[in-house]
Amino acid sequence: AKATVITNGQASEERIKSGELEKFDMIHFATHGIVDESNPELSKIFLKASNSEDGYLYSGEIYNLKLNAQLVTLSACQTGLGKIAKGEGVIGLSRALIYAGAKNIMVSFWSV
Repeated sequence: AKATVITNGQASEERIKSGELEKFDMIHFATHGIVDESNPELSKIFLKASNSEDGYLYSGEIYNLKLNAQLVTLSACQTGLGKIAKGEGVIGLSRALIYAGAKNIMVSFWSV
């Protein structure tokens, strides 16, 4: 299968939400991200802004994506962190990606 590389101005939040990601088996986000351990819903991946989107893909928005990927990689600092909730596990970007349909995820607990 052919790889599709989306960089800079093309890597918009609007494009990510368009449903295009559904057709990919592997997805790699090589961008900045922030995990807010006290408010996991404020965790976000940084993308390009547009007229209709602010460029911040929040964890709540990731839950609404439809992914079929065997692997989603977030190569941003500390993307594997999150809030530990009793009976829930870790709540953050990882959980959002799994909920959206990612079969496996690769995240970092360290600064990259």
